[in-house]
Amino acid sequence: MKFAAELAKACPEEHAIEYQRWRERNRIEDLETVVAALLAKNKELQANTSKVDKATEQKARAAGAGSCALLKQLITSTEYQPAVVHKDMVDKLLSATTLTSAAKEKTEKVQKQSPPLDSDVIKKDLAQIELVMFDYGVSHSMGMVSHQTHPVLLFENGEACKDMGALVFPGGLTAHKAEHPSRWTQWRKSWGDYELLRGENWKKLHFNQKYPPIEKGFRLNNTFHHLGSFSTGDSMTSLIKNYQFFSDGRFVSGAQAYASAETANSSTAFTHVSPDQKGRYEIEGYLLTLHYENGETQYKAIVLDMDDPSPIWLNGAGFVE
Repeated sequence: MKFAAELAKACPEEHAIEYQRWRERNRIEDLETVVAALLAKNKELQANTSKVDKATEQKARAAGAGSCALLKQLITSTEYQPAVVHKDMVDKLLSATTLTSAAKEKTEKVQKQSPPLDSDVIKKDLAQIELVMFDYGVSHSMGMVSHQTHPVLLFENGEACKDMGALVFPGGLTAHKAEHPSRWTQWRKSWGDYELLRGENWKKLHFNQKYPPIEKGFRLNNTFHHLGSFSTGDSMTSLIKNYQFFSDGRFVSGAQAYASAETANSSTAFTHVSPDQKGRYEIEGYLLTLHYENGETQYKAIVLDMDDPSPIWLNGAGFVE
């Protein structure tokens, strides 16, 4: 909780919405109220919390310009959802404190505004896909420009979406389009070429290969990694997400974060390794379903070449062996 809060302080306003939603999903405000009540009665806990405060401040400083990327990685990862990963402990803590009626109303309002992922909505949206192809685009992050290959969803009605994560967006494709209209456009087929409407002009997709839906029951037997690295000269942040898939339907996921910063007077560095989580997986069409042992189910949009299943793309991010 404190580490995420420290990272959020260094991030611009566009990250505030995602951070606030994470807090609401995990009832962080209520947990902070409980922690404050416990601290008032326990001097030993106060001392330990002071150490945590200093450690998290140092870690956040070490992240430097990569703070926002690290924050996004953490609050969207399975490992950083305390209301799920530590559900029993969270329930016990919150049950020990009577929430005010205002807090209860706020929780109910958040639940209405942020609908959970609905597998029926996802399947309905998947049925509208005609093709998945790839394009080459330029992205801007923290003052840096990078060129990336990314999947593009081509729908039967002529719409196209450059964000594959739209397939697993709360509220479905309609909600995603309303919140991220810039990621949507139109597509057409012209003289055998597939084109996207870019501004006022039609331009060909950079790649011609088509990626059909994956056959139900398809299995992977590989370990995949996604590396995100950010540098601004005096600081470096690296984020690694891992998935190991087995041919019998099992999987193991984990993540590591590394950061370092150099200044004229000092240098700092830290490493964070999330505990591995296990479960079973299913692949059908463009959907990967992860059933974790803790009872949570996650959905991720997936694209791969069944004849050469590496790399794979999960929610648009490339993972390699």
